[in-house]
Amino acid sequence: MSGAAEWARQWLLLQRRAAYQGDGRHLLWMRCGGSAGHSSLWGVTIDEGQLDPETFTGRTWDVTVAPVADARAEAKHDQEARKAAEQEEAGGRTPGTAVDRAAERARGRHGPSVAGGGGVKQQDFCDGHSCLIQEGRAERCEITKKGATYDAYKPTGK
Repeated sequence: MSGAAEWARQWLLLQRRAAYQGDGRHLLWMRCGGSAGHSSLWGVTIDEGQLDPETFTGRTWDVTVAPVADARAEAKHDQEARKAAEQEEAGGRTPGTAVDRAAERARGRHGPSVAGGGGVKQQDFCDGHSCLIQEGRAERCEITKKGATYDAYKPTGK
């Protein structure tokens, strides 16, 4: 049993870098080391593919181990790509949601409460209204709420 004590003093910890998606791809952090004081962190990507139940094909086992700097750069790139996609998607929805918000505003709710209550950032809320005014789909108006007058927007019906 030579070396058994030395082998038992090594360790390996695995943690997910990204939430489990069920797509056959696993992004993991692997920290390994031993009792001599050495340790390291690695980015591990496992692609196990997905089984096609009709043909029983599609399963793979592809493991890539990358230094931590490469794994973090990849994660940052993925995050930036996801953020850009979300902004593009939100940009496509802004006018429609801004029209709805303009209608709510004309019914007596004003800017911050409509933007905050609807899960829209105040800047996006204001940008959406500017866009709608330029397109002629909304116009400025004033509303009175509890004796106070506020600037507001209302849909033009175009």
